[in-house]
Amino acid sequence: MIAIDGGPLSESSIVELYLKGLQEHLSEEDKDELSYASGAGHMQLAELKRGYPNCPNSLVSLLSRINGTYWQKYGDHEIS
Repeated sequence: MIAIDGGPLSESSIVELYLKGLQEHLSEEDKDELSYASGAGHMQLAELKRGYPNCPNSLVSLLSRINGTYWQKYGDHEIS
């Protein structure tokens, strides 16, 4: 668990804090593009954990919200 200002943060809190900061620094165009993104699926996350058993839970939590792949298609939209 990570602590900021003396208080511990859960993996989901870390992800929320990161995504909030990210949104504050993105252009409106990038925010719109990112709104189409989705998280990695259960099978993808399980494969990640199998291949990298020491992968931090906070990274798995982040990837469950936004898949970290550039140029990925989400429906008719491609995120760059």
